[in-house]
Amino acid sequence: MIIKTTEITQNDIFRLRIIYFRVYKLKYLFGAAILFVLFNLVAFALKGEDLLGKEFFIFTLLSFALILCLPLLIGLYYYVAGRVKKETVVFQHPLTYIFTETDLQISGYKTNTTSDWSDFYNYMEDKNAFYLFISSVQAYIIPKRYFSNEEIKNVRNLLEKNVIKRSVKGIRIVTYIFSGIFFLGFIATLISIFQNN
Repeated sequence: MIIKTTEITQNDIFRLRIIYFRVYKLKYLFGAAILFVLFNLVAFALKGEDLLGKEFFIFTLLSFALILCLPLLIGLYYYVAGRVKKETVVFQHPLTYIFTETDLQISGYKTNTTSDWSDFYNYMEDKNAFYLFISSVQAYIIPKRYFSNEEIKNVRNLLEKNVIKRSVKGIRIVTYIFSGIFFLGFIATLISIFQNN
């Protein structure tokens, strides 16, 4: 049994939002958009014209808009994390986590819950925290800064042994479709460059 009392900070909440980029594979979408814009810019610089024609110009604009939105999205995530910290009473007080072989107990200001390990949808880990998902869009944040290295290893072992990782299919499919569209645009740009040489 491991018992830890923690406090959730704005940065903890912000990092959870960034974890969603990993969960939903959004890096592929942004990566494909960046490649598409870069190759269209290279094609334009080499030939002085849009090699793909007006039909693909909209993809270039959408890709560029998506890339510009990334810093805005990150800023918005940080702002929202601050609002969540300020407006959620539970996050304004310490939370106590009790890890056992069969469940996780969480207690704090006006909250007391026990969840069997099978109740969790998924878990993720980064260098700062464990994230225990109770659905595809909600997670408990367990900051590692309150744990010793040995306790971190023990919690990781408990999670690996007891939490069945489930995938998030719906949103990932949309991400893969849009990434595929941008990738096809990238291939079409390459073909146009080589055909016009």
